[in-house]
Amino acid sequence: MEKNKLIGLGFSIIASIFCVVFALQTDLEIGLKSYLSLDYLMQLTPLIISVMLLAGGVFLIIKHAHAIPALALFGFTALEDIIFNWFGITTSYLPIYAIVVFFCCALIALWIVYSNMFDIKRLSVKEGALALIFGTAVNLLPSFL
Repeated sequence: MEKNKLIGLGFSIIASIFCVVFALQTDLEIGLKSYLSLDYLMQLTPLIISVMLLAGGVFLIIKHAHAIPALALFGFTALEDIIFNWFGITTSYLPIYAIVVFFCCALIALWIVYSNMFDIKRLSVKEGALALIFGTAVNLLPSFL
């Protein structure tokens, strides 16, 4: 099996497990007022990060051109969530086991992105900047609403 398929499959399995775990932990409420509350938006962050990893893993399996930007987006978002929590800027809703797993996956994802080890497509400066900005928005925007 090729390395990209093996790593993509690993990312997809990890992400699928976390998607199920975080979806079961999410309290879905009906009503506009609950959608705008900080707690409601922040509880969705682990699910969003898991979906980003799932998309990156699937794209990596099929060697799609969007694999590199998707992995960059996951890597930046996951690392920013963890780092912002460590510095006390935001509160992370990720449990400790997810922090450890996502930290390792994010480092691997960013290594893949910047080393271009699978010769898929190089990350452009624009895509890298957008991934960084979007990851920061996912983590900080709910705190400032």
